Amino acid sequence: IAEYEEEISQKNKDLSKVKTELRTFTKELTFIQLDLNRAENETNQLKVKIEESRCVISGGKRAFMKAQEEYNKCTLKLNLLKMQISFAEENKKKEGLSLSILERQKLYLDTAMHERITEIEGYKEVIIAQKKSLNEEKSFLRRSIDHLVTKIKVAQEKVALQDLGDELEARINKTEREIEAFENTLRAVTNTNENFKSNLDALDMDSEEVQEFKRLENEYYKTIKHNEQLKEESDEVNSRIKELQRKIKKLKQFGEEAQQEWKIKEKEVMTLTKDLAGKQIKLERATKILQKLFREVNLKAPTIGRALALNSVDLKQDILFFFKRDIEVRIEGDRNKCVLQQLAEMASTYIQTSPIIHKYLNEKGLTLPQCQEFTFSLNTLSPEVRSSEGGSRLSVLSDVSLTPSVVHLDPTVLLPPKYQRPICRK
Repeated sequence: IAEYEEEISQKNKDLSKVKTELRTFTKELTFIQLDLNRAENETNQLKVKIEESRCVISGGKRAFMKAQEEYNKCTLKLNLLKMQISFAEENKKKEGLSLSILERQKLYLDTAMHERITEIEGYKEVIIAQKKSLNEEKSFLRRSIDHLVTKIKVAQEKVALQDLGDELEARINKTEREIEAFENTLRAVTNTNENFKSNLDALDMDSEEVQEFKRLENEYYKTIKHNEQLKEESDEVNSRIKELQRKIKKLKQFGEEAQQEWKIKEKEVMTLTKDLAGKQIKLERATKILQKLFREVNLKAPTIGRALALNSVDLKQDILFFFKRDIEVRIEGDRNKCVLQQLAEMASTYIQTSPIIHKYLNEKGLTLPQCQEFTFSLNTLSPEVRSSEGGSRLSVLSDVSLTPSVVHLDPTVLLPPKYQRPICRK
């Protein structure tokens, strides 16, 4: 019995040691679980390996339950668990290698993202400059219209003065008629006086008839002088009225020209708006192409997972390089198509450059595609602007061609949503 008791105590000691080792193993398993969770938060591409690690942990738990049920086999199970821990450490080292590869890929994507941000800032500056020039032209036209309105008000006041001059002229004509009638009366009185003089041998100069004659004669000369003054004022008013009519006619012509310039400017603004909308459509189309490529890469992700499961670093790098190279080739192909399309539009717009473009393309073994007009050019509006007064200010903007530039695809589409760059409307 004592031997059995000693054996039982020895077994109990062994069991406590096993439990202590199992606790240590449980702590190590907890640390492994935390490491696996961190790897899962860093990248979504390690989900397969995390599942494998969880399977290993679940196997360890099953081994722990079996060790509690059969403590006589705990030594064998403990060795098995230690082997599994060593395998997990080896997998952790391999995961560190894959993380370094992902960090290099992240550095490459960050570089591409910064380049794209720089390009977008340049496009923004160009668009802001164009918008500023349009606002300046708009403010200039508004000031011209305000000036025209002021001139029209002045012309209306001058028309009122013209009406006043007409009224004065009517009064002058009436006064002239009255003066003519008064002259006729004076002429008749003079004839009568002459008859009296011829009939009378001597005339008393202090008589009432002589005084009346002198008074009427003075009034006659005063009336003639006043009539001459009214004629001078009438001539001056008529000259001013003619000058006002000439200025009013000139103002009307200037107002019509300003309206024509305003209509041309509205057409230019509409054309620019359509062109910006076309560029936005192209940018959205390019972004959809990148998203499609990203979906294709995600569909091929299980292949990468199987390659990683085989613990083949070289094969993993080759597959990642293949997919990255495939995306770059597709992006460059789209860029080349956009460049050739732009060259075709340039050759159709500027005919004198067509022979040079065809010459260089033939040397490279390339051909131009058929020209498709996605945008409108403002060059066709410039002759109308130059033909009107003040067209020199508008010709600078109208000579700008709004042909599309090369569309640079957004590399940040491949990143998680929080790192993607918002779409810039051009």
